[in-house]
Amino acid sequence: MQRLIGSVLIITATAGAGYVYGTELKKYLEKIQYLRYISGLLKGEIEYTGAPLSEVFSSVAARCRPPPNEMRHCTSAPGRPVQTAVL
Repeated sequence: MQRLIGSVLIITATAGAGYVYGTELKKYLEKIQYLRYISGLLKGEIEYTGAPLSEVFSSVAARCRPPPNEMRHCTSAPGRPVQTAVL
């Protein structure tokens, strides 16, 4: 009886861990696909308009959704320099 309960617990735990890992991979894939979309917008804007990068970034930023919470540390307020990590 104890072996049966133990095996059910192990199977349940590994299935739960697999589900959590799968959802994390799905979120990661969505982020990568969105970055690919943004890079395509940047490429098209640069090829089509030939504008300076500041204008290109401004126009693409107007068409994109705000960055997720984990990426907000990379942006800064106007007039404040961006802090970068030293590797």
